[in-house]
Amino acid sequence: MDFNSSNASINGHDCPQRRETQGEIAAKFVAYSVVLVVTLMGNVLVIWVVHRSPGMRQKTINMFIVNLSIADLLMALFTIPRLLSEIVSEQGMWLVTGLLGEALCKLTVFIQEVATAVSIQCVVILAYDRFRAVVYPLHSATMSTASRVIIIPVTWLIACILHSPDFYTYHLEVYQNRTYCIYQWSEDQQLHFQITRNYYLALFCILALLPAALLVVLYSAICYTLVRHGQLAKIRTSIANMAPTAYQKRKEQEHNVMRMAGAIVIGFALCYGPFNTFVFFRIFVWDFWSPCGIEAINFIAPFLLFSNSALNPILYFAFSENFRHGICRVFSRKPTGATSSSRYCIEDGKDIFIKHDGRQESASSFEWQRMEIKQG
Repeated sequence: MDFNSSNASINGHDCPQRRETQGEIAAKFVAYSVVLVVTLMGNVLVIWVVHRSPGMRQKTINMFIVNLSIADLLMALFTIPRLLSEIVSEQGMWLVTGLLGEALCKLTVFIQEVATAVSIQCVVILAYDRFRAVVYPLHSATMSTASRVIIIPVTWLIACILHSPDFYTYHLEVYQNRTYCIYQWSEDQQLHFQITRNYYLALFCILALLPAALLVVLYSAICYTLVRHGQLAKIRTSIANMAPTAYQKRKEQEHNVMRMAGAIVIGFALCYGPFNTFVFFRIFVWDFWSPCGIEAINFIAPFLLFSNSALNPILYFAFSENFRHGICRVFSRKPTGATSSSRYCIEDGKDIFIKHDGRQESASSFEWQRMEIKQG
């Protein structure tokens, strides 16, 4: 539910109006511009790396990361430009009028909220994927290709169904010769408030409380398995025939994937938590108004929300060795085994090749050079 485009923008409030300084406007504009640039560059790079790496495309967790990156891209493309226009113009004013403006009013909010819902589902799915890999390591550790082919479209379908009322509730309205994109269930204000509370409460349960409960259960099970049942010992037994260096590499990669999934969840909670708390208070405590003197929160809460789209690709590259190697492959534009640089550009699940004494050799002739990259 996007309260940046609400009828609160029209009705006003009894708080004294304070004009922002040029410095404040410039700071907000730069902050959102940085988020937009990092989001676009980071998530496009993530998608491109996975696309160019056949081994990475075979890993289910990477495909869900791509799905999350697409949602983050849509969030940035359809939301931040609108916020930038509101920063430099009058807050809440809609610049495009007519049929095109009406369509954009509905579509931009709809895509923003669908992308948010998809992101929430992806975070839960990533946690479930790690749950299967840790708690049931001797079975099919991750979801099959057939499963992800079904699950990924279903995340978008669920999100579209949940937010389909946006096409009814959002529309343009002219107030004092200015056009606004407003959120309105009914012209009767009390009925509008009642429906809004019920609708938001349903969304809050489905997209906040339920995912939070699932994440707690999944990561509690993961921690319990690792700590109390010696998961690492089981892995060591199942791959006892692996070379020591390869085993150490495998163990390190499993830990990195686990840390990456945990970091995504923590980052998601830190970025989405303040905004959801703010909206909850605004609806159920402040009766759809924001108290005077919290202008900073009005900016910080949405800013943290949209910053999550820029944070996610940073986490992928920080915690995943395969994503870092993927960047090397993409920018080197050289096939694995072509030059000496390929000793750093490891192809998933394949031997490394290096240039040695002027000739090309298989890395399997060196103990540390033969290994498999199993995960993200």
